[in-house]
Amino acid sequence: MKIVKKDYRIVLLCIILLLSLVFEKTLVVQASTNYITRGYFIKLVCQELGIKAKGTTNKAYIDSAIENGIITKKTFTNYDLNVSKVDAAIILVYAHEYLYGNTLSEELIKTIIEKRITDIEKLSENCRFPFAKAYAYGYMKGSSDGNYTTSRTFKPTEKISKSTAVGLIKMLKDERKRGKITEDGQLIRTTNLPKFAKFYSYILASYPNAFYDWEFQFMKYYQTKYKDGKSYLEYFYQTGEIKDGIDYAFPATVEKYHNKSFRFILPDGTKENLTGMIEYNWLTWEKNLKEYLWNVFNVDYHTLEKNKEWYDAVTKTNSYYESNKVYLDNYIKEYISLAKENKTIIECDKIAFDKSGIYENLYGTNIRVYVHYRIKSSLSNEQVLLSPLAFTFTRYPDYRNVKLNEWRNGYFDIVLLPNGLISQALFIDYYHDINVLEW
Repeated sequence: MKIVKKDYRIVLLCIILLLSLVFEKTLVVQASTNYITRGYFIKLVCQELGIKAKGTTNKAYIDSAIENGIITKKTFTNYDLNVSKVDAAIILVYAHEYLYGNTLSEELIKTIIEKRITDIEKLSENCRFPFAKAYAYGYMKGSSDGNYTTSRTFKPTEKISKSTAVGLIKMLKDERKRGKITEDGQLIRTTNLPKFAKFYSYILASYPNAFYDWEFQFMKYYQTKYKDGKSYLEYFYQTGEIKDGIDYAFPATVEKYHNKSFRFILPDGTKENLTGMIEYNWLTWEKNLKEYLWNVFNVDYHTLEKNKEWYDAVTKTNSYYESNKVYLDNYIKEYISLAKENKTIIECDKIAFDKSGIYENLYGTNIRVYVHYRIKSSLSNEQVLLSPLAFTFTRYPDYRNVKLNEWRNGYFDIVLLPNGLISQALFIDYYHDINVLEW
């Protein structure tokens, strides 16, 4: 009886060992079939492009790809390695330009390399340019670095699965599957769009819907009941006295803005429309907005009076710096006095804005901005003529339901001037709580 039990145990042990070997072999086979080699990827690309080969092997298609300029003899030394993102990017760029030619500027690629790919340093110098191109053409989309960021993470040396590889190859002839980017290389979002998406020329992938879904200055005014129960907007549409593109312009219609009173002349005397003014001033506005917003939302009453960096940021970015410096200095002195009396301490850790947020109304050119900030110290948050909180020339900034040390998502408008400076900042911190209007 004991011998039988012993034999049973031996047989059971053999079965377990056999099953483990089969299971291990299955995993190896599955792992090996989940990826494809560089050579096979090239074969699939050639087949997608309709490039024929002298045979059916990977080698035959590699030779054909070299003959047709899809790759060169120096592109890879080993075609048996599993294809990675950067490998696929290099091949796809060659294939894309085989079909459509090179449509990208070196300036855009330089911007992408310097600002848009967080982990670009993982690539050798000679691989960075084609990888940036693959992103620009829409094949590589990466993953978000967080809300309001301007770069993305790609893990470029990571191997890609067979299904991913096939999906990338299908993009060659189906533009709808590719990503889209802005003129400065930021990824555009085309799904889960905000209600106000139609008012913008594009929606940035890293900007949440909250940034877009609150009213422009003119919208609430035009919704006001005016005559015969009709809104101001409805009444003036009927009379033809007010129209989109003349009295106001959404970001999506700024390029069509043609109000007769608008004038912008370049230094060489050339007359430009609103779009021309934006293009000419954008870099200056961008610099001024960053300096101004970062400083007025990082204030400590203890050091404010002697903070030259803060003083320069709020003066040199403002129109009064050139036209009426005495008035400017007096206004700032008054603010500093109020901030000290109020014991104002504000800090922010993120600001964001984009050219696509520029719109026009009868009061001028405006841009939407985002500030993530908190008020750490303040004796009073009442709405007053000159607020002791973030500095602005706009009358009566409005901060509602303020709780000390609570981080807030601020969505504000700032008035931009044709000379590259900024005029007013509308710090009314309840816009994003207003329901989206029907328009």
